[in-house]
Amino acid sequence: MKFGILSCVHNAEKFIQKHLDSVREQKRCNYVHFVVDDGSTDSTPDILAEELNRRGTDLLVLNKPQRMGTVH
Repeated sequence: MKFGILSCVHNAEKFIQKHLDSVREQKRCNYVHFVVDDGSTDSTPDILAEELNRRGTDLLVLNKPQRMGTVH
C-alpha cells in the first residue's frame, strides 16, 4: 500500500534538509512525499528543487508564489 506524507513549509532553510532526509530514510513503507512551500523568501525553494532533482518520483513539490497560509 502506498500512502502520502504532507509537509507544509515557509522559510524553512534551517531545517528543511534534515526533514527531507528523515522522511527519505523511512524504509518500511511505500510513500510519496508532498511538500507545499508557502511562498518562502529564503533558500527553501532552491533546496527543494535540488532534492527534487535527486529523488525523482517519491517527492512532489508545490511552490506557491506568495504566502497564503494553511487555509489555501
